[in-house]
Amino acid sequence: GRVRTSRANARLADSVKLNVSVKTLDEALGGHLAETKPVLIALSNLASLTLVRERPAGTIAFVDPAFELYIDLGAHVDIESERKRIDKEIAEAQKKLEQVEKKLQNPKFLAGAKPEVVEAQRQKDEELREIIGKLGNLKRELSGIGT
Repeated sequence: GRVRTSRANARLADSVKLNVSVKTLDEALGGHLAETKPVLIALSNLASLTLVRERPAGTIAFVDPAFELYIDLGAHVDIESERKRIDKEIAEAQKKLEQVEKKLQNPKFLAGAKPEVVEAQRQKDEELREIIGKLGNLKRELSGIGT
């Protein structure tokens, strides 16, 4: 799931094969991963799946109670351009959110607008907050790569 999410967030096609490393925190899981490695590579469309003891440089990390997952996006994404794109998208979404917030804080709008119009603005508010949150997460993921 994390590989799919990272691939989608970085706007990489499903056909792009990623290098993934796993640091298991549970010895039994390490054995299971070694046994199922070919299946995991095929299902996740990976170039490689490597068991490691340390986080490889230039990877994004995801932490689970049983393992740490490291994905190498740097080979497929211009990290600096991606950071700039994310900053631009966050700024645009925040500008739109401010406009929606002004409407929702305006007593005249709330009193005069049809209930479905007000509800649509509330949904837009939620959607924009979710988008800003996802973009912020992606920006944090990329913070340790390529610097």
